[in-house]
Amino acid sequence: MYTAEALDLITSLEQKECDDCGKKEVEWASVKKGTVICSECFCFHSYLGPSVSYLRHLRKSAWDEEHIRLVHALNTSNTNMIWENALYEGSTKFQKPLPQDPSHIKEQFVKEKYEKMTFQPKRGKDEDLENSLNNQLIACVRSDYAHLSLRLIALGADVNYPDPQTGDTALHVAAREGNSNQVELLFLYGADIMAQNKDGLLPYIVARDAGHAHLHQRIYEFFFYVFDRFSFFMCNRKADHRNNQDFFIPEVTEKQFLIKTRDSRAAISVLPKGQFFDLCEDAFDETVRRENEVNWNMTKWAKTAKGPTNLFLPSTTQMSAARNQRRQKLAKFTPIQFTILLIDLIKDQKRRITGDNPLPPQEPPKLTRKSNDTPLKVMKRSEYADYDEVAGISCSPISGIIPNSHSNTMDETNSRVWDELLEMKERLATAENNVLTVTKQNEELTKLVHSLHASNSNLISELHSIREDLCNLKRSNMTRRMPSPLAIVETPERVLPPTGIQQSFSRRDSEDKIDGGGARWRSNSSDRRNSNDHKIEKKVERRQDSMMESSSSLSRSSQNPSSFNREEIRNRVIQQSEKITRHIKTLLQHGHNGNLDLNASHGAHEVIPSERKQIACAINNLINILLPYVRHEKIDSLTDAVVLLNAKCNSPLLMPMEIVDAAQTIAEKLRLIIMDFC
Repeated sequence: MYTAEALDLITSLEQKECDDCGKKEVEWASVKKGTVICSECFCFHSYLGPSVSYLRHLRKSAWDEEHIRLVHALNTSNTNMIWENALYEGSTKFQKPLPQDPSHIKEQFVKEKYEKMTFQPKRGKDEDLENSLNNQLIACVRSDYAHLSLRLIALGADVNYPDPQTGDTALHVAAREGNSNQVELLFLYGADIMAQNKDGLLPYIVARDAGHAHLHQRIYEFFFYVFDRFSFFMCNRKADHRNNQDFFIPEVTEKQFLIKTRDSRAAISVLPKGQFFDLCEDAFDETVRRENEVNWNMTKWAKTAKGPTNLFLPSTTQMSAARNQRRQKLAKFTPIQFTILLIDLIKDQKRRITGDNPLPPQEPPKLTRKSNDTPLKVMKRSEYADYDEVAGISCSPISGIIPNSHSNTMDETNSRVWDELLEMKERLATAENNVLTVTKQNEELTKLVHSLHASNSNLISELHSIREDLCNLKRSNMTRRMPSPLAIVETPERVLPPTGIQQSFSRRDSEDKIDGGGARWRSNSSDRRNSNDHKIEKKVERRQDSMMESSSSLSRSSQNPSSFNREEIRNRVIQQSEKITRHIKTLLQHGHNGNLDLNASHGAHEVIPSERKQIACAINNLINILLPYVRHEKIDSLTDAVVLLNAKCNSPLLMPMEIVDAAQTIAEKLRLIIMDFC
């Protein structure tokens, strides 16, 4: 029975939302991850296996109260952000599923989150950074902030890293400080309870010396944790370590079955330490799978929802193909067969600790398998086909855990052949995965090449367009003294004739001399321009009579200082500037509203010619006014900007943003000219 504190913590966890989909009615918890999940997401977690997500039902599973406190502390500290870090930062294309989303979306999200660990924070492979994380973990376990330790572990901190000075691991430090949650977290993530510091002390001895009696007892129980779970799975009882009972071995009534499994027990007894603990780990995962299957069938969802379909432990890439097959084969054991196996494992662990000699078998088994194999799986050839078909067939129970007569007569050569066959299958599967990966990368590269070709074609077209614009700019520079570079959209009546320009230059030059040389550079610039005016004078004389009359009147006005004073020029400049600004704003507004697009409702062919013509005419008038008073470099810059706008507007493929940028360039050039004039 749980204490009142543990029941309150369970109730608090049940009131939270599922950490994977946000659904209410939470019933399960992932102990190592510190997350709580709904029954639907439990089905997806069960496909991952206990090594990835160690699942427990909040009410029906047999919890250690220390684990309940740990899960509550982690979940309250929102450790789910560790496993969904990329989702909060917005650096991934995935989105967290909602309660009403289809099952396949939730299943894919659970795999990405827990198995592939796509969303958790990543770190580089810098050795200094790794040592820094290890030192941070040792420092962090001094406090009770288990969620910070979990974040460091997720980043890659080594739970068994020894302090260079004292040799203490993180478990030593947590035991000395008396932090129970830190000890539980380190144990779940593989902390070595047998590690010694430089004083030769184990973690549970360090806890005892520091005066933490409860923590000393808890770490001591870790030595028998797996075997206690075996005992509790079989008879809901486990060893009482406080009364010096380290193993609880249930009694078996099937004496005949014990006789049949004598050889198999003897084979287990001669297993090396590593292989024996691998077998214990596989059996522990199978007990978790069977417990969760029973607890699922006891929930209300078992009758209305589709439960987990994994009838055996899932395969993992960290294990060999042979071991994955053996793990799956455990699901075919009947309850009595699996119980006998667990009892044999408990007895053999007790023998290994106490040093008792095993009973000699009637016929010593032949251990000719490789390091990943155990005597449990020396099978006939026809039975190897069952490994990958456990979930889909209904067959009679296997004949115990002892080798049959055919297996006993299998010689060493045949064993090697089967070992090599399994290794070849594993290598073949790896090669197929590599081929799929390379094929996918090839498709992505092909798409990238096509994209680059398209970009290259666009760049070439743009280059041709820019070259045409440059040619137009060169031609406009050669005919700078022409009335306007935008004659196709300008009204010729507003062009200032060369005679008037020359007279204006002469008047400006005289004013500069009167001012004491304050603007001599303008006079020099005007002198240089006058040499070009004579070359195009004959072309200007061919203009229409109306243009000549208007230009003559403007010229006469410019020759008369009394009628063309500075204040009048400023007013005209302001008037033309406001007109240009108004039309540029109109063009920009059309651009932002999408009216410059060819598919717009108003149509670019209606908007662009009108605004372009108005801007060009107003700028031409302004140039005629300012030409004697402003540096010719700025006039040329404004003229070039107008030419660029004209080119963008006349382009067969309209680019609204480029037209808007050209209009903004004109506005900037105009601002500089007005500032220079004023």
